[in-house]
Amino acid sequence: MRETKNVGEVNEPIQPMQTFIRLPELLRLTGMSRSWIYKEMAECRFPYPVKIGLRCVAWPASAIVEWQRLHIDAAQKKQERP
Repeated sequence: MRETKNVGEVNEPIQPMQTFIRLPELLRLTGMSRSWIYKEMAECRFPYPVKIGLRCVAWPASAIVEWQRLHIDAAQKKQERP
């Protein structure tokens, strides 16, 4: 059974916390360079970071996982073509 929290009279499911990925970890996870990440963002082909502090940005982990999934799916479809 999912935990719920009371908000007024309505019970709402508790949402899992979002994890953020900072640039050094992002580079390790993707295997790409900083310049490649920012070039792909400029061309709207990579998720944008969110501001998490005055001088700090990070990428939502869910956006990076989705980006990876889409690239894996595309690669598998290319391999399936005759």
